[in-house]
Order: sequence, then C-alpha cells, then structure tokens
Amino acid sequence: MPNFPQNLTTSQEAPAILPLSGSELVRLVQGGVNVKAAVGQLTGTVTSVLAVKQGCRIATTTNIVPSGIQTLQGIALVDGDRVLVAGQTNSVNNAIYIVHTGPWALAPDFNTSSQIISGCMVSIAQGSSSGLVYVLTTPDPITLGTSPLTFVPLGFGGPPAQPLTGTEAVPAQQGGNEVLTTSQAIANLAFTGTGLAGLPAAAALTGADLFYGVQSGSDVKVTGTQITTLLATGGPGLSRTGNDFPKTNNTLANITGLSINVLASTSYMFRAELAIASGAGGVQAAISGTCTVNNIVYDGWVVDSAANGTKGNAQASALNGVVASVIPTGAAVHITIVGLIEVQNAGTLTVQFAQNTTNAAASTVKRGSSFLAFSVP
Repeated sequence: MPNFPQNLTTSQEAPAILPLSGSELVRLVQGGVNVKAAVGQLTGTVTSVLAVKQGCRIATTTNIVPSGIQTLQGIALVDGDRVLVAGQTNSVNNAIYIVHTGPWALAPDFNTSSQIISGCMVSIAQGSSSGLVYVLTTPDPITLGTSPLTFVPLGFGGPPAQPLTGTEAVPAQQGGNEVLTTSQAIANLAFTGTGLAGLPAAAALTGADLFYGVQSGSDVKVTGTQITTLLATGGPGLSRTGNDFPKTNNTLANITGLSINVLASTSYMFRAELAIASGAGGVQAAISGTCTVNNIVYDGWVVDSAANGTKGNAQASALNGVVASVIPTGAAVHITIVGLIEVQNAGTLTVQFAQNTTNAAASTVKRGSSFLAFSVP
C-alpha cells in the first residue's frame, strides 16, 4: 500500500494511481461478514449483472404505444409485467419496460446508460417469442435515449416457423454469382424443373459413368457396366407370359414374354414351365434365341390332365431342339423343359411353341407360364 503524505495540498504531492491488474484485494461485506475479493471478481460480477437481464413476459416486434394495460399477442398484460419493446419505429425507444395503467416506465435494471452494455440478454416467457432469448446488438458505448437499440433473437426455442408466402428473399447461386430469389421460384423449380436457364441438359448415361455403392460395409465406386453385369449375372432372370399365346399351325414361334438376356462366356441353367390348353394333334416346344452357344444340353417332359406322360427328346450342342408329344384334343397339358447352356456370344434365350400339325382348333400357352435362367460358375 502506498505511504500517502499527510495534509496534501496539491495533486502533484500524491503518488500516481497505477492500473489495476485484477488480482488486487479489496474489502467488502458478504452476508454481514467482512471479506476480501479480487478486483477481477468484482468486474466479472458487474459484467454478468449487466449482461443478463431479468426475463420479460413478452417481446414486441412491431411499433406499439407503451402505455396502459393492454392485450398483446393474445396475452393480457397486468400492472408490473416486464415487456421487451423491440420493434419501435424509432429504435431509440426500444427498451425493457414495466407495464402500468399510465405510461410504461423503464425497468429498474434498464433505466440508466450505466446498466446497459452491448450483448446484454433477456429471455421471453410467453407470446409469439416464447422461449426465445433476445440479445442487444448495439455497439458500446450506449447512451440511453440517444443510441438506437437493436434486439435480435438468438433462436433458442420459440414458436414453430410460419409457412412461407412465396415472396421471401432466399440467397442462391446462379452462374457462379450470389443472387436472391424467392421461395416461390424455388417451389416452381422443384415441381416443374424450370428456371435452370444456362445449364446443360443431362447427357445419356454410359457404361463408364460412376455410381456409389456399399461393398462389405465400405463405400465403393462402381460403373454402369458393372451394375448391368451384376443385374444380369448376379441373380436369376425370370420372365412370365402376360397373355395367352395361341397357335393353330406347326410353325414354331417365340412365346411372347418368355425371353431372357444372356451374357457372353457365361453358363446358365434354365427351366421353362408351360401350361397349355391343347387342340387336336398335340403340341411341341423348343428353346431358341439369338445367342450362339459352345454347348447346350436340355430335355423335356409332357404331362396331360389324364396323367399321361411323355418324355421329350434330349438335345445337345444346338438350339431349336424340339420336345414333342401327341395329346388328345381339349386336354390340359403341362410341359417342363430343363437344361444347361454355355453361351459363346451374348444374346437371348427364348421359349418357342407350336402345334404338331395344322389344326383349326388352337393350342394355347396360358398366361402365367414362366421361364427362369440363372448363371452358374
């Protein structure tokens, strides 16, 4: 502690006051007891008192007349309520007020300039800003009655966002530049795809285009060709007839819907199941297609509604081998063909059908008949 001379007559006789570091001790009373506190502790306490104000019941965001008992935002105010007035036309008049029957008074913690600092906060309990915390963004120093006061909500909680009207300005990028658009324009873009002038049209995808996938739990990139190959070879190919397929002659024809694409240098097992309403003279079926084969082996069985069965002709090394049978007129027939093919060049595998002889009464492959093929190692 400096040793001050007695009976000072001029300020030059006194030692200069040094800047406080925050660690100096001062005496004060806490709970009726003399205690010591650091200057830094006092500074922090004063700042926190100034920075966090007692909460308000509501906050106004449009111009009001701060006088009398009012109902605002559906809240019936009473004498003594605290109100954050934050939307006055003249923002100098923004402040925390106490509701009275006459003109509202400034709140005791907001009625002098020394009580107000930039960044001070106040929470709102009810009304349209319920749950929000407002912060004073006006820079220091602030002079009450002179400085424009701007309060901004921090966004903690609050009421749900209101629906957009379509006229709100929304930042966006166009041609590499920052632009403002409207929410309605964005909605139009989402629903109609219009509004992208200047952007190139999407090109057709190729087999080299990259896509993202997951393999054994890890992100990987795959090409369109790999996806196509996977779809063709990674699982069974299945086709079914969607409509009846009638024939009245003995010329084999591809059954509509019973065709499967096959890849080059790949082996397949296949099975055809044909439900047939037979006309006179019997029916015949075969495996055909546009692919070329290194080898093919298949056989067939024909069973009628009277449980009469006929084994077909086993075929090897070529497509178009016929499984034939003679069945009485009008009998229900079921043909099963199974086989193994080693494809040389890619193409199709197709099931064919015809009568054994030309007859007026049609023999018909019924809707729902199926053809299944799947790759094997």
